[in-house]
Amino acid sequence: MSEHTVYGAASNATPAPRTKTRVHHLQKMKADGHKWAMLTAYDYSTARIFDDAGIPVLLVGDSAANVVYGYDTTVPISVDELIPLVRGVVRGAPHALVVADLPFGSYEPGPAAALATATRFMKEGGAHAVKLEGGERVTQQIAALTAAGIPVMAHIGFTPQSVNSLGGFRVQGRGDAAEQTIADAIAVAEAGRFPL
Repeated sequence: MSEHTVYGAASNATPAPRTKTRVHHLQKMKADGHKWAMLTAYDYSTARIFDDAGIPVLLVGDSAANVVYGYDTTVPISVDELIPLVRGVVRGAPHALVVADLPFGSYEPGPAAALATATRFMKEGGAHAVKLEGGERVTQQIAALTAAGIPVMAHIGFTPQSVNSLGGFRVQGRGDAAEQTIADAIAVAEAGRFPL
């Protein structure tokens, strides 16, 4: 039987060593027209599988409130509950950029609160970037974090942390709200976020 079958040929090539994904890698991929994947992980084992599969970005989401802790919404989860999950994902993903979701109430008071929370996720959890929800209302927080050297991912449109003010889980960005979504996107881009 030939080495060249429908399953491919045997390869003598050594795979190129993977490097740690950094923000500038993602920006270059976007500039070059390439898409990249981001998956959510809450533990070492899942992070390891995703990292081995080549997923470049992992999010430790506040959705752990629902998935790990059994809360009805993401609102109750605390920084102290999320940091150990971030730490496990970072250990399991030596190549992926790990983004920590800032939980409700930990950044809304202003730039100082956002910086204190993000610093904890970076120092105690080992996160490489943070994510926060909101558009124009959080631009000062994004600017402060970016100025401190903390990469920020912005989340606009449907924001689960706003479930109580939205009256439930509802589609956002339709009708008049579409203009606000565009304004939010422009505002967070100007404030210094790396992806949107």
